[in-house]
Amino acid sequence: MSKGPLIALGAGLLGALLFLSVRTGSPAAVLLAFLSPAPLFAVGLSQGLPSALIAGAVAIVAVAVAAWGSTIVTFFLCVVGPVLIVVRQGLLSRPAAQPGALDWYPPGLLLSWLTGYGLVVLVAAIVWHLGQAGGLEGAIRANLDAAFDHLSGQAVDPRIRGLLDVLPRYLPGTIIVMWLLTACTSAALAQAGLVRAGHARRPTPRYAALDLPRWTGFALML
Repeated sequence: MSKGPLIALGAGLLGALLFLSVRTGSPAAVLLAFLSPAPLFAVGLSQGLPSALIAGAVAIVAVAVAAWGSTIVTFFLCVVGPVLIVVRQGLLSRPAAQPGALDWYPPGLLLSWLTGYGLVVLVAAIVWHLGQAGGLEGAIRANLDAAFDHLSGQAVDPRIRGLLDVLPRYLPGTIIVMWLLTACTSAALAQAGLVRAGHARRPTPRYAALDLPRWTGFALML
């Protein structure tokens, strides 16, 4: 049996384990969950989209066994989705002007794909909560209130209450930016490790020369 599927299986299980580590309650687990896309990126950027699909499917099944409901949806949208986008687009290439050379898919367009994906997910969340009082902002406010009431067990300090009244307005955009940072960091770490090991399918992009379409900046300011 080829090693490829076994490596994809292991990467999927590792990604799910890192993601689920937050359930331990350890502060260090937050960093581990932050890196949960990295194993999936590594197997995809070294073996291609089919292996990334296998790893993603295995990871989703593993998360489904240990959790349920919104956790599975969150894992798919925040971890598996970005991996599939980056692997599928990032491994595209075409012959360059120089004989034998290749022009790889630009990293700026990769970031544009991720930004567009994040905005689509945000719009879907807004539409999903249209029937709820206050919409998405109201749902966030209700969850924050419930969380703080549960943690404190008493009336919330007025200063914290003022923060809770403002936070839901800006939290969705902040989450999108943090998610982009997570995805880009995990992909960059995976690519760097693959290059060092000699298993990268494409050369590392020149991040300093990142060229973004103009609409990306406007999207991130929304």
